[in-house]
Amino acid sequence: MLAGYVDGPTAAGFRTSLSTTDPFEVSIRSAHCREAHAARGVFGVGEARETIDATKAPHQGAWACDVTVVASAAVWTPIVVEFRFADGSAFRNTWAPPMNNGVPAWHRFSFRRSVPLREVVLDPEQVLSLHTNVLATQIRMAPDMAASARAGARTAHWTQTLMQVVGL
Repeated sequence: MLAGYVDGPTAAGFRTSLSTTDPFEVSIRSAHCREAHAARGVFGVGEARETIDATKAPHQGAWACDVTVVASAAVWTPIVVEFRFADGSAFRNTWAPPMNNGVPAWHRFSFRRSVPLREVVLDPEQVLSLHTNVLATQIRMAPDMAASARAGARTAHWTQTLMQVVGL
């Protein structure tokens, strides 16, 4: 009955999603940023040989970032990826993994920005059920120490208060 209304890849997606119990797993394989600069190294042959180092090709004030996302999905589902940067800005991109019969699909997002990447979040609005492995769906480039600093401050406060009350 559904075949009369849906055809092609959409029909294959419906068929696969209704006939399989394979888990839907999406994760961030890697994320890194580096300072953008002109090519460095040894160029040319013979007398035209020139060595370009950090003094001749300095940092240009931009950051080149690469993020790789992997999906082992039996269902074609668009995945929203949110990129958050050090200046507080963010942008979202949508990636639709191809239907490939259980073979993991991956996609590399490459971009240049004036500030480095701070965090990558898959499905930021939690539309999909990606909560089986929360650690693989969000990654920070640098640790956020705010929670441990607050816990340490509370512990020190209550320790000092107890010592004052008891008289130690």
